[in-house]
Amino acid sequence: MTVRLNPTFVFDTLVPGDFNQLAVAAGKAVVRSPGTSYNPLYVYGGTSVGKTHLLMAVGNLALSRVEGPTVEYLTIGSFEEAYRAAQAAGEIGAFRNRFADVDLILIDDVQMVQGRAEVQGELLSVVQQIRGASHQVVLAGSEQPTAMEDIDHKLVEVLNSGLVVDIAFPDQGERRRIIESKLQGRNTTLSDDAIDVLSDPDLGDLREVFSQLQRLIAFQEISEGPLDARVASEVVHGRFSAPFREEPSRESIHQDEFSHFFDDVASALSTQIESWGQKLKDAIRIWGGQGFDTGMLEEAARNPGSASIKDVMGKYEAGVRQLLELQDKTANKVAHDKLPTAFFNPGDIGEAEALVAELDLFGSLDLPGPTPDWSFATLVVADSNQEAVAAATSAVTSPTQERNPLVIRGPLGVGKSHLLHALANKAAELGASDVCCFSTHDLVREAERVHGSAREIWRHRYLRLSALFLDDFQLLNGQVEAKAVSEILRQAIDAGTQVVVSWSGSTEGFEGLDPASQALVENGAEVILESPGRDLRLELIHSHFMRAGVDPSRDLLDYLADRHVASLREIQSQTKRVLDEAAREEEELTPAFARQVLEGVTSGRRRSSLGVRASGIMVSPGVGIRSTEKMIWYWPELADRLIEDLN
Repeated sequence: MTVRLNPTFVFDTLVPGDFNQLAVAAGKAVVRSPGTSYNPLYVYGGTSVGKTHLLMAVGNLALSRVEGPTVEYLTIGSFEEAYRAAQAAGEIGAFRNRFADVDLILIDDVQMVQGRAEVQGELLSVVQQIRGASHQVVLAGSEQPTAMEDIDHKLVEVLNSGLVVDIAFPDQGERRRIIESKLQGRNTTLSDDAIDVLSDPDLGDLREVFSQLQRLIAFQEISEGPLDARVASEVVHGRFSAPFREEPSRESIHQDEFSHFFDDVASALSTQIESWGQKLKDAIRIWGGQGFDTGMLEEAARNPGSASIKDVMGKYEAGVRQLLELQDKTANKVAHDKLPTAFFNPGDIGEAEALVAELDLFGSLDLPGPTPDWSFATLVVADSNQEAVAAATSAVTSPTQERNPLVIRGPLGVGKSHLLHALANKAAELGASDVCCFSTHDLVREAERVHGSAREIWRHRYLRLSALFLDDFQLLNGQVEAKAVSEILRQAIDAGTQVVVSWSGSTEGFEGLDPASQALVENGAEVILESPGRDLRLELIHSHFMRAGVDPSRDLLDYLADRHVASLREIQSQTKRVLDEAAREEEELTPAFARQVLEGVTSGRRRSSLGVRASGIMVSPGVGIRSTEKMIWYWPELADRLIEDLN
């Protein structure tokens, strides 16, 4: 839920002026005296006036001044997503408790709570909880609290109870300083005339200013020198976009109201751009240098007669403009260098638009990945599981439609989850983009939270993946959303996404699944992990000891490996018990000592009680009988036995 603070959003990079003077002063004040000066501090203002920059500047300043404060920045969108997830999982208490130790919370986009009664109530609860602990709350929104509609009056009262301050739209001089700061950050310059054009308040809000700033910088790169006011104005207002338009004929020039302008520009560029081929090369260099996909332009350069270069370049430039606007919408949630490639492909605007819709709904584009520790490097392989591991690996490294989906099945505790995550890590290592690995339970809960038009956005979220790994697929049994989950997996498979699921239970059939889900998994391939054989038990036990820094004797390994266990979890559990007891009693690790720990067989040494004795069975405090391994077969002291008999 928490978004990482942007390290460049600090007070030193926030351009000061009359438009934000009070907000900046209040932000610094709450860092000096958190929980006392203005609590909560609520900042409001229009689009792109610097609200998010100010919030993160407060957070970064707090982190630089105080030793170890807990600072959280989040948007209302991500707050609601986490709340809904906790609600579906029955973990509302845990959701609320996570804010108990937050020293400074920064909440953005507060206007989004309008019309969302449950979210308003939860936000009110969190704000009151943090204020009650004398910790600081700072919020930002596009509207002041009293101007918002369909909002709980109690929440409005709390937001108004501290300090409410606005950030106004900057005037022309302040806009100029903001533009100069942006240019300095990009290590580039524009002429004073061009900056004056951008500073004009009639141009629109700062988001539009930043979009046009990007365009002027790109245009200047192919010009002979700094842009004058006339050229800058024509570029900004969309009346000129050379070199993206074909040189007009002399006849059309005299008929055009901008004939003299185009004539001057054509003359100025004639010494630098001799052909459309050169124009394409310049455009490829400029936009490619800024990270945009130039495939459309490169295709036009390779086949100049296949389409009108004027149309190609016009379409490309329009696509770049749209992408820049979409990038602006993600600025507060995704770092620019973390944006997916779709935001740099002018040939497919629809994909970027879908990602923005996904970001608005879920608050993040990130999906859970595999656990790094569960890799093939930590997966123990022996004769008894070697064939299954090899088959599963082959299905992922050399995917085919016949092996999609891949089902990893077997009883509980035999390493299915470890293998699933190892395969996901392998897929990512081989270059697969967007690899998702999480539990079927979580996917079902997500499906329960999305309805109407949001369902299509949810589907897109998974159809863009290269590989999807779902653990515990048997949990789909009896779920209302089973059909929706199966349908999305089917669409993903049809789109070429590799799907891998694990199944705990019978090694035959898929009892309990709905027909659609059953048909889905039966049409793929499967590998079966059996209960660990002696060879695998031996390797696992040795691995556990070595990770604990202990080199066990062969006799000890043989004794432990000969004990019959049904799962890898039991192996890990019994090895840990032996290691813990040896450390606690400072005993040498021998087969006799391991037998004493696991079976209660001893040579006469009295062991400390690990729990409460009752009826000859060891019971952990507050917990019922766990297994026959806890049975006490031998009483080392007669007094203990007599006391037990009396009890």
